[in-house]
Amino acid sequence: MPPLKSIDNSRGCGQNRKRELKNVLEKIKFALELSGRKFVVLHYPAKHRDRSIDIVAIRDNESEIIRVKLSARVSREESKDLIRASKALDAVPMIVTNDPELYDNIVYEKEGVYVINDRTFENLYLRPNELITLYKKGDLYVSLNKENFRKLRSKLKLTIGDVAFKTGISRRTIYSYEREGGIITIETAERLLEVFGEEVIQTVNLKVMRGEFRRKHKEISETCNKELLLRIRKYFSGKVYEIKKSAPDFIVSSEDEVAVYVDAVLNKRKYTLRDLIRKTIESIKLSDILKKSTAGIMLSSTNEEVIKDELSSYVDMNKVNIIKISD
Repeated sequence: MPPLKSIDNSRGCGQNRKRELKNVLEKIKFALELSGRKFVVLHYPAKHRDRSIDIVAIRDNESEIIRVKLSARVSREESKDLIRASKALDAVPMIVTNDPELYDNIVYEKEGVYVINDRTFENLYLRPNELITLYKKGDLYVSLNKENFRKLRSKLKLTIGDVAFKTGISRRTIYSYEREGGIITIETAERLLEVFGEEVIQTVNLKVMRGEFRRKHKEISETCNKELLLRIRKYFSGKVYEIKKSAPDFIVSSEDEVAVYVDAVLNKRKYTLRDLIRKTIESIKLSDILKKSTAGIMLSSTNEEVIKDELSSYVDMNKVNIIKISD
């Protein structure tokens, strides 16, 4: 009797994961379409697990940078890229997953980015009346409506001292709430509800998430290695954000323009010709949905002709800015 064949379940498991991932991605795309956003799906690197960014969505002056996963785990490399790209594009960085460990209508802050399940994502974009909370550092938060807080305090003829006495919250904190708003713990929200009612509390929405991200990361300016920064400074004056695991190698952001570029000069990147073509194609896709944006590639004299010749077979060269760096 011949020996029994071992059954390899890894292939079937891999196919199931691909189907799950595709389902999550389709849900996200559907919600973005219904919410009236333009978006682009980036397909570089070729292996999904090697990416940090899957979707960039934009509507008016609001944008989001999205990573789609089956797990809620956040790697340091993913979070760095999401934070840097979000700083460059003034976006909300988020990871969307179908991980069963995540609760509906809770936004989890991990490694400086927001992690949510696919149902919470749909509610954020399509159901503004859903109450969504933020979870970070062991506490749940909601958002304070500073306008209603100010109006109700005036209507009830309460001084800041009166509110402090009734709620047990310091005068300084009450003053900050009225001036800046922000997020408050559930415990604090319950104290304010007893005095003002439900109108002072609002859901954690994309606007709140954007504000919290800006506040937390306002000290982060530009992020780039010195060699690349010195080279870029000859051509751009904006802030430079280096991206490690996506199509562009760096994004330059200024009030006048966003530049999305591939670097074919730095030897340590070890890109193949196919990599460089794919990265440039995907960077052009990203640039096309951004306002006042250009896409380009930095070339050296040794690779300029080969890359330009190959690139011209795939893209309109009028859409690509070529920067030639002298060897």
